[in-house]
Amino acid sequence: MRRAVFLFVAAVTVVLAGCGPAGVPTAPPDAGIADAPAETATAPAPTATPSPTETPPATPAATPTPRATRTPTPSRTPTPAEVSRLLFVSERDGDAEIYRIDADGANLTQLTDSDAAETDPIWSPDGQRIAYTSTWWGDPDIFVMDADGENVQQITRNNAADAFPAWSPDGAWLLFASDRARP
Repeated sequence: MRRAVFLFVAAVTVVLAGCGPAGVPTAPPDAGIADAPAETATAPAPTATPSPTETPPATPAATPTPRATRTPTPSRTPTPAEVSRLLFVSERDGDAEIYRIDADGANLTQLTDSDAAETDPIWSPDGQRIAYTSTWWGDPDIFVMDADGENVQQITRNNAADAFPAWSPDGAWLLFASDRARP
């Protein structure tokens, strides 16, 4: 799990590297010509007989200096299930269990009840299933259950720590963080 946290911190560090105080982006010192000394135009020396058709050379217009702008971070659109029903983890029975409650505070339902810690619940895109992390076998593994807490299925089982599940947009795949070593 430390590796997942490190990757997140590294990504944030890369994004914020070009920012000043309070995350405000800064432009590099050589970002534009506004920082360069202004050019001055000099008129040609007057002659004894100026020509009426001569016009003085035009002064070049300053080009606006490009400035860095903040790119908004896209946020995930909540599913209908997430809008009307909320998932949360509580240790009110002594260990971490998953609960569901309506957005208005009604219908509190405990979905898991074991001696293991169940955490990281997340709705499937269609709101019919919930993926979560459980320490049922000692190390964290990924499980899936129906929205009512029934039909529990273990997705991973190994000696590594598998946690933080996330559904693909179509609900066909689960992504998760793991500390598995490459063979």
